[in-house]
Amino acid sequence: MEEMEVWLEIAKQLQAEYRHICEIRRLTEEMRDAFQRDDTVSVQLILGMRQEEMNEYDRCEEKIHILDCCFQGGTQERERWLKSEKSLVDENGMKRKSAELYHSIQNQLKLTMEIDKRLNKKIAGKDSFYKK
Repeated sequence: MEEMEVWLEIAKQLQAEYRHICEIRRLTEEMRDAFQRDDTVSVQLILGMRQEEMNEYDRCEEKIHILDCCFQGGTQERERWLKSEKSLVDENGMKRKSAELYHSIQNQLKLTMEIDKRLNKKIAGKDSFYKK
């Protein structure tokens, strides 16, 4: 598989990851709202739906890790590239698109984790997953 084909497949998987993480964020917000309404049935349903999205996200991540074997440095090489500032101005469209998607995913993850952190602390108190 040529390098550009690998980057195209990685971009496809990152696009799917982005869709899944956006849905996870939306479901987390819905769960927060349902919890505020004391709607435990909805919270349980949303938790199941959110877990399905997380599983799909993980499947995309697994596919990307398989594609990493095409790079000389494997996962570390790809991640180093995606995190670098150079990647956002690269002339190669697929590498640049992959980097943009990677950064968008990271932003969505931060937003989702903040919502989840507040909700978890409210529900679990001192036993929260986010003790700090």
